[in-house]
Amino acid sequence: MWGRTDHEHTDIEYGTGNVTRYVHGDKTLAFISCGVCGCTTHWESLDHIRPRQLKLNFATADAAIPDSIPVRLFDGADSWDYLD
Repeated sequence: MWGRTDHEHTDIEYGTGNVTRYVHGDKTLAFISCGVCGCTTHWESLDHIRPRQLKLNFATADAAIPDSIPVRLFDGADSWDYLD
């Protein structure tokens, strides 16, 4: 499950080990992965025209965090609409 937030409302704590930042193409997104296991923890926008955003991979978060956040289901396979 992925969630959207912005830099002003989010603190990301890294455990031990390094992180890897991957930027490619038009250089508007950076993908950040754990340097130990390789899991992508989040991506962040680098586009300075729009507000900077983060998309967080909640599979790598503390289990209590996703339970406290409202969830909207999105049909990215067919209709491209929210299902709520």
